[in-house]
Amino acid sequence: MLWVNVEIVAGEALSQLQCRDMLDRSRLVASRFSFSYPWRCLALSAACILVSGPSFAEVPPTATTSAGSNPSAAPSPSAAPSPSVVPASAPVQALPVEATGTPTAEPAAAEPEEPAALPLTEVEAVEPTAPDAEAANGAVVEPPLPAQYRPGAEPEPAQVHVAPRLAFVLGARLGAMFPLGAVWQDGTPDGAECCNYQGRSFGEFASAGPLLEIDVGARINRHYTALAIWEYSNLGPGALKDAFGGQERGTSHLLGAALRFATNPDDLSFVVELAVGWRHFQATWKNGTSLTGTDNFLNARIGAGADLRLNRNVSLSALFTLGGGVFSDLKWKYADGSTSSALGAFDQYAQHVPITLQIGAHFDAFRSVD
Repeated sequence: MLWVNVEIVAGEALSQLQCRDMLDRSRLVASRFSFSYPWRCLALSAACILVSGPSFAEVPPTATTSAGSNPSAAPSPSAAPSPSVVPASAPVQALPVEATGTPTAEPAAAEPEEPAALPLTEVEAVEPTAPDAEAANGAVVEPPLPAQYRPGAEPEPAQVHVAPRLAFVLGARLGAMFPLGAVWQDGTPDGAECCNYQGRSFGEFASAGPLLEIDVGARINRHYTALAIWEYSNLGPGALKDAFGGQERGTSHLLGAALRFATNPDDLSFVVELAVGWRHFQATWKNGTSLTGTDNFLNARIGAGADLRLNRNVSLSALFTLGGGVFSDLKWKYADGSTSSALGAFDQYAQHVPITLQIGAHFDAFRSVD
């Protein structure tokens, strides 16, 4: 009830002081910002206090007395209305005065229209982030800490390879071949059981000799090398060097394919090689007699060693190989040109084991850029 009386008193005071425009503007501001009823009354009272001082000093006493005794009576034409004093921040336009001298009330200002809400298709709702939500709730939001240096956090530099990923490979190897094992087994009947077997060692027909190998192939994914190989060995005389007028040197050829793997092709690495192929062996004597043997099945060879990459073009390797196979086609060729099988009725095939020691170099040509 108190607030109602305050608003009525403030309104009457502003009306008596001819500040109806200030009254309308005060009510408009209070309603625009949704002031509660007590705050609206205080706003009207403050406006009354600001305007009343200068206004009372300038209004003639007669006009004030007549207006106070008879509020409904209109002021005389001779009495000019006192100008309203308003704050500088809120200028008020002068009220028009009709011929009768009675001030005309200014039409009420139209409330501004609320802007139309945009459809959801034009404005998307944005969810506040966690720091914004905390700030909206009044919480103190600390800025994120700068990134701290952690050893190992930076990305590792890209590895630079020395060996090419792809390349055409040419290589050559030098070494020595040691013929071990047996060429065939002689069988001798022994009563009811057959038979007693005695191996004819490889060393009877050949001895160790120098070796040359030519490799042609491709490097694949740096670690792997596929090769076509040709191995030639010039073997020395064997234990039968005095037969048939004396033995000359023997030969061995291996034609096949190999695949080798290097653990670290960019530097010093362990290397493994597996090869398969056909081996041909021949021993000759001075009178024209010769013994030839050929593998009808694949001759296998496995090697292990080390590989050293010198630069992007060349690598060196040292290899130890161990082979094995069977000469299934063994023939004697005599001085008169006649031939016969080296195996008798009771003889059997045997396993020969050639061992080699090799050092070589391989050149990467037509290599890839990576």
